[in-house]
Amino acid sequence: MNDYEREEACGNIAPFLKPGDVINWVWHFNLGKFLWPPFLGVLSTTASWQIQRYQKRYFGNPSFYKCSHTCIYLGETGGSDSAFDPKAHTVFEVTSPKSKWTPLWDFCDHDIRILRFTPRSLAADDISVMAQAASRIVGTSYDYGQLLDFLLHEVAGYPRENFPMFDLGPKRKVCSTGVMSLFTHLRKVRESVGDMLIPRLFDIVDVDRWRSAGVYDNIDQCLDPDAVPGQDRIRTPIERVAPAHFDNTDYFQNEFQLIARFRKGVRME
Repeated sequence: MNDYEREEACGNIAPFLKPGDVINWVWHFNLGKFLWPPFLGVLSTTASWQIQRYQKRYFGNPSFYKCSHTCIYLGETGGSDSAFDPKAHTVFEVTSPKSKWTPLWDFCDHDIRILRFTPRSLAADDISVMAQAASRIVGTSYDYGQLLDFLLHEVAGYPRENFPMFDLGPKRKVCSTGVMSLFTHLRKVRESVGDMLIPRLFDIVDVDRWRSAGVYDNIDQCLDPDAVPGQDRIRTPIERVAPAHFDNTDYFQNEFQLIARFRKGVRME
């Protein structure tokens, strides 16, 4: 994309963005990115492909499982307002080699899905809490150990007793766990002052949805036996949250809603 095309693409996307929106990137094979940089290109491409395969297996064929990267928009409200700057670093992402703030300009040519938190509107001070937490993560190294752990245990199926979790520390994360950690942080901050309106994400499941997708067995052994009827709970560890969790919240409590999808800056209906 040249600069003119990027400016047009950002202008198309901006009106659909609100602070707190999760942005999922849909992965498509790219030979150039597979070959470069050496080794990391192969690792990243293989991981993206395997993440898609895992998400399809976990959520079932009817789900949307093709996303492989998650970030979050924490800038100003989008729209035609001239104050919106597509080159401003307003998107937080945990990426390789280090977590960073990214401008919409850099990925407006991608295949992206904008997902909005539905339990309540996020106020300016909510976004401030999340942005401050994100700023503490910016600059931390990508957790290749967690990615390798995911490939070994969740994809390849090796038992953890044979290969202990490759955890490089609490400050290192992968993309979806980084976004999940911001919502978890916001929930805990609000609960500390008695505000209980931010739910624990991916906690209550819609059992019928899992059954209709043919993947009930994936959660059967994880359900809380003491849960209130109709409030079937499954505690999703933060390090096990995948990009597809945000895209398939109908399996849970519809915590996120798809607002729009764009490919190369063109809205896809």
